[in-house]
Amino acid sequence: MKSMLALIAGVTLVVAPVSAPMASAHTSLLAASPKIGSTVSSIPEMVDLTFDDDLMKLSSVGAKANSIIVTDPSGKKISVQESLVAGPSIKVKLKKISKHGTYTVTYRVVASDGHVLKSKYTFKIPKSLIVYK
Repeated sequence: MKSMLALIAGVTLVVAPVSAPMASAHTSLLAASPKIGSTVSSIPEMVDLTFDDDLMKLSSVGAKANSIIVTDPSGKKISVQESLVAGPSIKVKLKKISKHGTYTVTYRVVASDGHVLKSKYTFKIPKSLIVYK
């Protein structure tokens, strides 16, 4: 009986690691420029995000594409083109910024493993950087 229990225990130890589900690590944001929650010291001309996995290059537009949308304090879109993907990075150019306040960066990316990551963050433009004419 002891040998049978030992055999079952041995088989379990060998089979369990093979049959256990593999942990699935999903893509995460590594770096953002402007930085998340920051008050910038100069007016940005673009938003650049870097992830820990390459992004798929998608030719479609709309909800299925990789995208960054930046809005000003009044909610007006200030990103001016389609987002550009290169490896783990995605960036978008911005219109000339003329308002101080909180800006929102909303992004949606598809990693090479097919995982979709959607999120948003804010950064602030201080009044001192805005030149009024």
